[in-house]
Amino acid sequence: MGDFPGHIMTIILARLMEENMIWLRNCWSDVGRVESATGMHPPGWVGDSPDPELKRGDYGPILQKLHDVNVHLCLAQTIMVFAAQLGAFCSENLDVVGTLQNSAGYPQLKQGKLARLREEVEFYEEVCRHSGEKFTELRSRVQAQVNVVS
Repeated sequence: MGDFPGHIMTIILARLMEENMIWLRNCWSDVGRVESATGMHPPGWVGDSPDPELKRGDYGPILQKLHDVNVHLCLAQTIMVFAAQLGAFCSENLDVVGTLQNSAGYPQLKQGKLARLREEVEFYEEVCRHSGEKFTELRSRVQAQVNVVS
């Protein structure tokens, strides 16, 4: 980071992406367990082991779990939209950071390193955008389960 302060952008985006990938896996697992409990999943679909607290036919706990998962998905989706927008902002401002660094008397980052940094930022931006789409998919699956048990 000493040669270019713009590296902080990739560090922030990488950390945000890692945390949200964990969140996505957990939500995905929760949705799979609920689908197993309701029996409403495609034939041959192998999901996570069923949640012992969610018993088929006992829809109160299932509905409560669905609402809990939906809250997490709404928040996660909002964060992913923000992360993708942050990635776009970082990508647009790499040149500004470089110009400011140069005007402050520090050497500019070599073009190859700047290109690599830009690719990293764009990669994280795209991963965040795609993750947001996966959260949207999970919200649709949760809504389908709510319709089943309501």
